[in-house]
Amino acid sequence: MTEAEFREMAARTRAKALAAEVFAYVRRTYGFTDLDLTSHRRLAQLIEARKLVVRLLRAHGENWWSYPKIGRLLGGRHHTTIMYLDWSANHLVGALPVFARHCGDFACQWSSRENRHAA
Repeated sequence: MTEAEFREMAARTRAKALAAEVFAYVRRTYGFTDLDLTSHRRLAQLIEARKLVVRLLRAHGENWWSYPKIGRLLGGRHHTTIMYLDWSANHLVGALPVFARHCGDFACQWSSRENRHAA
């Protein structure tokens, strides 16, 4: 295995771990299941939960989580839908303090996890 292949495999593994952590955090925070998050239901709270998924993957995914990849993860949504969710999530950070707190709480959780695994 070349060094480039090893780096790609490590990035993919880390991206999958991030997605698992994001989904677990959003499930705990909003009380939705993975099936809810990937469904095509449009409840306001469910859309907000999806926005959080997109925001966290984009913020912590080190450019691995593209809009099309997130769209596939969230039930086959079009990448432009994910772009809108991302734009809307960025707006919510400033407009809805509880949403900003969720983003901050996850960032602390993820960085402490990364620090434990790096040691």
